[in-house]
Amino acid sequence: MTLSRKISLIFTLSILATFTCIAWYTYDRSIALLVQDSELKAKQTSEIAANALQQRLFDIERTNDMLAKVITEKIAAGTELYQITSVISSVIENNPSYQSISVVDNTRAQTELFKVERHNQTQRLRTTINSNTSLGHVQIFAIANKGSDDKIFVSPVTSHYDRLSHPTLSPYVFIIYPISISSKNDCSLVVTIDIKKLMLDATSIMDEPSMYIIANTQGDYLLHPNEDKQFGFTRGKVERVQIDHPQAARTVSEKIPSFFKTTSDTSSESNVYAYFLSAEFALHNTVKHYIFGQYRNESIAHLWMSNALEGYAITVLMLVTTALVLSYSLFKLITQPLSQIAQFANRITLGEKTACYKYEHRDEIGDLANALNYLQQKLNLKYTQLKQSEEKFQHLARTDHLTGLSNRHSFTETLQQEIEQHQIHQMHMALMFIDVNNFKQVNDHLGHHNGDLLLKSIANTLAGSLRSSDVVCRYGGDEFVVLITNLASLDTVHSICDKLHNSVAQLNDDLDLPNFMASLSIGVAIYPSTAVNAEKLMRQADKAMYSAKKKGGPQTCWSPSDH
Repeated sequence: MTLSRKISLIFTLSILATFTCIAWYTYDRSIALLVQDSELKAKQTSEIAANALQQRLFDIERTNDMLAKVITEKIAAGTELYQITSVISSVIENNPSYQSISVVDNTRAQTELFKVERHNQTQRLRTTINSNTSLGHVQIFAIANKGSDDKIFVSPVTSHYDRLSHPTLSPYVFIIYPISISSKNDCSLVVTIDIKKLMLDATSIMDEPSMYIIANTQGDYLLHPNEDKQFGFTRGKVERVQIDHPQAARTVSEKIPSFFKTTSDTSSESNVYAYFLSAEFALHNTVKHYIFGQYRNESIAHLWMSNALEGYAITVLMLVTTALVLSYSLFKLITQPLSQIAQFANRITLGEKTACYKYEHRDEIGDLANALNYLQQKLNLKYTQLKQSEEKFQHLARTDHLTGLSNRHSFTETLQQEIEQHQIHQMHMALMFIDVNNFKQVNDHLGHHNGDLLLKSIANTLAGSLRSSDVVCRYGGDEFVVLITNLASLDTVHSICDKLHNSVAQLNDDLDLPNFMASLSIGVAIYPSTAVNAEKLMRQADKAMYSAKKKGGPQTCWSPSDH
C-alpha cells in the first residue's frame, strides 16, 4: 500500500471514529469490563483465601504439636489437671478456630479425662474434668481406632458428633493426636476445629462484597451462606454445587476452575458472579481435596456512568484530534522514518557496528531500509570476523603454545604492572626463577614427545600449586618464572617451594622417568628487599637459580639480600 493511500485511509478512519466513539462506550462495554474485572478479582481473592486457609492449617498443626508435647510432659510429671486445662484454655482463647480440646484415655474406651470447650453463644470457655464420657462409639473415633496407634488422625469436614450441645449443622474437623506416656499411647488429644471460624479468619483480609462456600469433592455443601444447604446429604436433601450451578460441574469432576454469572438467594443484586476452584486441605500429613467457591456482588452503575462520561469526553477530544491526525501521520510515516534512516546511514558511513533498522511497512521507505540493512549485515559480518582474528592473534602472542601458560613477553608486562601496584600499596612479592634439571637427558634419550609431556606436566603442577592471584609463565626452553603476589610471610614461599619439589619428584614415578630424575632448581628474589625494578629483580632471581643448579638435584636458593 502506497503512502498516499495510507494517509487517505487514516483520515477517513479518523472521521468515522469521531461519530462512533459514543457507541464504543456503551453499556455492553461496561458489562464486558465488569465481567473481566470480576473474574480477575475472584480468581486472585479465591487463591489468596485458599492459601490463607492452608496457612492457618499449618499454624494449627504447629500449635497441636506444641500442645501435645507440653501436655505429655505435664502428665508424665504428674501435674494437676487444672494446671493442664489452664494451658489448653490459653490455646483456645488465642485461636478462634479451636472449638474444643480434650484428653481421652485410650485404655478405658476413649473416656474423656478432661475437656475445655468454647460455648457457641457466649464464646466463654467451659472446662469439664472427669466427665466419664466415652467417645469410642462415635463414628470418627471408631475409624481412627482402626488406624495405627501412633498416627495422627484427621477427620473429613463433618458436623459435630454431639448434636445435643451443637444442634446446628456447622462444619468441623476433628484431630485425634496420640500422646505417648511411659512408651505407650495411653492417651489421645482430641482437637475440634471450627471450619466456619477458620474460614472467617482466613478471609478477613479479603475485599468486600464476597461470600464463600466450601464443598466436598462430590459437590456437597459443607459451608454455605445459606446454612440450610450445609450437610443436606445427611438429611436426605440433594444440595450440591453442580446442581445449583451446572457451569461448575467441571470444577467438581475435573478440578478445572470455573467463573460465571449467576443469581444468589442471599442477595437481590442482579450482577452476581461465582468462582469455583479445587483446593487442598493439608493437615498433619493428611491431604484432602475440597471445592472452594466465592460469590461476588458487583454493581454496574458506577462503572457505566464512568465509561459514559469518558465516552463523551473522548468524543469532544476526537473532534479536536482529527485535525492533528493527518499532520502526525505525515510525521510518523514519512518524516520520522526518513530521519532515522539518515542517522542509520551515518552510522554505516562511520563504520559503526549497529543493529538492523526495523521498519515493518511495505512501501518505498521500507525498500530503502531493507537495502541499508543488507549493507549493514555484510559490514557487521566482516567486522565480527576481523574482531575474532584480532583476539586470536592477541591470545597467541601472549600465550606459550605448548603449556598454555603466559609467555615471556606477557609476563614482562605483568611483572611491571604488579611492581607498580605493590609499590602503591607498599606490599611484598616473590619472584621465583625455575629451571628443570635433567630435561636435556629426557629429551635426548626418550624423545621430544616425552620432553614436551614433562614440560606440560610441570606447567600443570606449577599452576595447580599457586593461588589464583599468582602468576606463572614459561620463560623459555625448560625455564619457568613464578610471581607470588601480596606476600605476607616468607614462610609462604618456603611452603610453595617444598610443595613444588615434592610434586615434581612424584612426576618421575607418574611419567616413568626413574633413570633421569627430573627436578627443579629454584631461585628466589623478594620485592622490594632485593630490587625495586623488574630488570634487577629478574637478574637476582636468575643468579639464585644458577646457584641452586650448581648444588645439584632439587634445590632452592635465595638472593643474598633476602635470606
